[in-house]
Amino acid sequence: MKHPVRLTVVTHTRCGDQRETLEHRFTGHMVRRGDRTLLVYREPETDSLTHLLVEPGRVDLRRSGALKSRMVLAPGLRHDFDYCHPLARVSMAVVTHSLSLAADGLTAEYDLYTGTERLASHRLVIRWQVLTD
Repeated sequence: MKHPVRLTVVTHTRCGDQRETLEHRFTGHMVRRGDRTLLVYREPETDSLTHLLVEPGRVDLRRSGALKSRMVLAPGLRHDFDYCHPLARVSMAVVTHSLSLAADGLTAEYDLYTGTERLASHRLVIRWQVLTD
């Protein structure tokens, strides 16, 4: 059964000496089946639809629309993917250092690469709250 949710997505990025924190709030829906949770929400700023599949030890984050990408986050995993922007397509990789899952959110720490060059380190925190009528 679908449940409406409110999500808060906070990304802490470190690139060399520069640090940036971005926080976004979205509404979407959630479906739970066993130990898997699917969250779906639209990102109006990028005109993208995000599907976030959370399962034990792994998160699969897919974007479709203006931005297209698929990142799989799992501790110790290097996942190669294409980041497709309307102006360019970039081959990238994500290397996950840690992933912490809870019933109402997740925290992941990972690095993004192009080839062997690290672009940035990230700490992603996503929290969701089921909305009641």
